[in-house]
Amino acid sequence: MNKFYLAYKILSPKSKKSFWFVLFLSLIGMCLEVVGIGMIFPAIETFTQPQWITNYPFLYNFSLEVGEMKFILICFLSLVGIFFIKNIFLAYLAYFHSKFSFAVQVETSVFLYKSYLSQPYEFFLSKNSSELLRNTIGEVNSFVGYVLQPMLIIITECLVLFAVISLLIYVEPIACLSVIFFVALVGWGFNKFTTARVAEWGNERQKHEAKKIQYLQEGFDGIKMIKLLDNPSELLKKFNFHTDCGAMAGKNQYAMQQMPRLLLEFLSILALSVLAFSLLSKDPIEGSSASKLGMIAFGLIRIMPSVARVVNSYQSLIYGLPCVQVLNDEFHNFKFSKKKDVQGNQEKFNQSFKINGVSYAYPESDRESLADMSIEVKKGTCVGILGKSGSGKSTLIDIALGLLKPLKGNLLVDGKIIGKEINPTSWKTMVGYVQQEIFLIDDSIRNNVAFGIEASLIDDNKVWESLRDANLCDFIESLPEGLNTKLGEKGVRLSGGQRQRIGIARALYKDPSLVVFDEATSSLDTETEKSIMDTVYGLKKEKTFIIVAHRLSTIARCDKVYKIENGKVVAEGSFDEVNNISNL
Repeated sequence: MNKFYLAYKILSPKSKKSFWFVLFLSLIGMCLEVVGIGMIFPAIETFTQPQWITNYPFLYNFSLEVGEMKFILICFLSLVGIFFIKNIFLAYLAYFHSKFSFAVQVETSVFLYKSYLSQPYEFFLSKNSSELLRNTIGEVNSFVGYVLQPMLIIITECLVLFAVISLLIYVEPIACLSVIFFVALVGWGFNKFTTARVAEWGNERQKHEAKKIQYLQEGFDGIKMIKLLDNPSELLKKFNFHTDCGAMAGKNQYAMQQMPRLLLEFLSILALSVLAFSLLSKDPIEGSSASKLGMIAFGLIRIMPSVARVVNSYQSLIYGLPCVQVLNDEFHNFKFSKKKDVQGNQEKFNQSFKINGVSYAYPESDRESLADMSIEVKKGTCVGILGKSGSGKSTLIDIALGLLKPLKGNLLVDGKIIGKEINPTSWKTMVGYVQQEIFLIDDSIRNNVAFGIEASLIDDNKVWESLRDANLCDFIESLPEGLNTKLGEKGVRLSGGQRQRIGIARALYKDPSLVVFDEATSSLDTETEKSIMDTVYGLKKEKTFIIVAHRLSTIARCDKVYKIENGKVVAEGSFDEVNNISNL
């Protein structure tokens, strides 16, 4: 029952209501199944022993009125009608099952994706994206296919089994109970023998699925290097290994699912033979025994597929249990805060932005990346941050952007603390960000510049203005499709400098007070970098800039420079002053 409860916990409140509605429909289906099978006995009796109706005055009088043959015809038409209604209803139930299952798939996948995107930036620093992809797509699909649908089948079929078996026991108690006990014993033994193996195969599937996605991502992301080396064999070897192992687990599970059907087919013949012998030994005369045997035979024909589906679904549930555990763990870890943001009217800063006495250490690290760091950026100035790799530059920028929360110290805008006197969300709207590897989507220039904004709300005038400020307007105008030009995956159709200018245009589109360049030109050649920095310094009258670099030429024209080593400021002042102090 714990397995069912874990799966049930994943459902949203709306889906839980639908789940109970499915159970209600299943109860109606169970009643129709019983009525249908229960009609078999009187139908056969009417055909073989019409005199049985003398025990029921109403039916007997009715048969006298309409005649024997017409009465028999009415009985069989009633039987056909009941089965027609039953099957129409069960077809609708199957459709509703399917609709419910796939609605849960969409809802759970979207909820999981939304939940991931709602997590703090630190969450992603300790996660492998292949696991997040697997959970959002693969594990949700597995939950629906291996757990939710089988769970519905188990509940529905168990209701039918309970009703039909109760009816058969009522008709022939001792023989039916003996057969049912024997079949249940065999089914229990089969599940006992296979459960551990199926659970192990489920864990194997999950583990290898994550690795498959990881190596696919690495292969496509590193395609240039793979082509240069002209040797993808190692990556292919790893992908092939995990694909083969995952397929092996699936093959074993599928083969095991076929066993119950074959076993139950044999048990059906055995049970029918035992029941026939039992009935005929008690009542060798045709009539009642034949009717009972016909009804029991039909009942067995209905029961055995249900038993097979229950056993198969239980195995599927065991196979899919790892995904239930993963999804439950993920949902349990998500924390959706309903705290109200601190209200702040300020949309632009008027005097300065200050990082005051900030310290930070990454989770599970015993070393501080920043130690009592203080930096001031005055409005309308350009501040350079210089330091070697690992000095703490990126951590400093992540804190300035509001992506990381300092362990000590705070951020101030015009003397007001962000998070107390200024809404953190408002602060993010004041900041533009240009990184080294510009994130571009496989979409139009318009949608890349105005990334994150609904298409109908994009202001083309602002897009052109941003492109003009980024010195990319002439290039875009020369393209046949202009703003509608598709950039390709990761902007593959653009040069490195053009990608950086798209990044600058995106940062400028939301008209920020402060623009942060995080080694945005470090991968460009000197000439392209100079051209882009000329563009940046040309905007200095309108914007305030923080420029992070390891190349001296990038920050030579900054109003103030901070040199960072081991998470501390070791020198500050003009470029020449810092150069004289620390011999840049």
